[in-house]
Amino acid sequence: MTHRGMPSARGLVLVALALAWSGSLAAGNRPDFSGRWALDAARSVGLSPSQPRDVVLAVEQTADRLVVHRTAAGKSATTTMLFDGTEVVEREKGITVSKRSRWAAGALVSVGTQTRSMLGASIVLSFTEAVRLEADGTMSVKSTMTGGGKERSRTSIYRRAPNMPPR
Repeated sequence: MTHRGMPSARGLVLVALALAWSGSLAAGNRPDFSGRWALDAARSVGLSPSQPRDVVLAVEQTADRLVVHRTAAGKSATTTMLFDGTEVVEREKGITVSKRSRWAAGALVSVGTQTRSMLGASIVLSFTEAVRLEADGTMSVKSTMTGGGKERSRTSIYRRAPNMPPR
């Protein structure tokens, strides 16, 4: 998922832009991501060597938004996705993330950009993220980031973590 201040964990499969903006799920058919989730690094694909493996997500879902509180390597960050496609802009430590999210084909899909200011220059990456509940009860977060002529994809798998202390 895209998280402020933690670009290496902004993980969420390339979903075509047409899919991202095609049809919405009826409110009653949307998956409920609420709860606590722990990264299953062994089942995840494409994680960078520098990505922490102790990632825990505390997810709050309402009728119009998803708020994700992420903790990893002793640091925390929060990100919000609005279901109606309204742009969300989050800034922290020289990084600006701008995204729009919508329901598509059973997933919450976000499309946006991440801009970093470094040494007086701006580096802009485009991303697509898709979050879905899988048949086995896990949550998959598939992401693709593109920039500088390169593309990087990752699938992070999270399992429910019911016995974890509250955040």
